[in-house]
Amino acid sequence: MICSISSYAIIFNCIIFDLGESAEFDAIGIIPSSGEGNTVTNYMKDVKIEVSDDPFEGGWTVVRSKEDDSRLSTGHIGVRYYPFASGSVTKRFVKYSNNGGTSTS
Repeated sequence: MICSISSYAIIFNCIIFDLGESAEFDAIGIIPSSGEGNTVTNYMKDVKIEVSDDPFEGGWTVVRSKEDDSRLSTGHIGVRYYPFASGSVTKRFVKYSNNGGTSTS
């Protein structure tokens, strides 16, 4: 399922996506635009994904624990898919965070 994003916010080292309404999904795909996936042999550090229905009152549920994404970049822009080990979730907000790439640290 491909969801359009109604809005997003970049806060420190994370991006919060608002899907506009709750949707069921079991993975997300991120297309790095700069600083993370476009340098050959770069990989992402401390990638973490959380979901929520109400990030201000309900808190966040971790669907991908913080760990390195050791897939090396080829230098070409492409999608990095992150399937959830816990299976499907039905949530409205997605928070993607990382600690930069190995070439940006």
